[in-house]
Amino acid sequence: MQEGKYKFAARHFARVVDYLQEEDMLIGDEKRKRDALMLTSYLNMAMCQLKLGNNLDVVHSCEKALEMEPRNEKALYRRATVR
Repeated sequence: MQEGKYKFAARHFARVVDYLQEEDMLIGDEKRKRDALMLTSYLNMAMCQLKLGNNLDVVHSCEKALEMEPRNEKALYRRATVR
């Protein structure tokens, strides 16, 4: 049962990222809000993938998060957990 919830959540976080990537013309506060939501979505996707045992997907999501915030502790920790 839990596995289905993690898969469902991971798909929705991926949709959020896909949608927000299309919003590349934002500036100022709107861009900061978009970037924060994208970072959170990558981190949440990584956690879902970690729970599902999808190690390559965990690394990919963490790498994307680290492109946005290179010293993000959650991304560094989750990536290290599967390596």
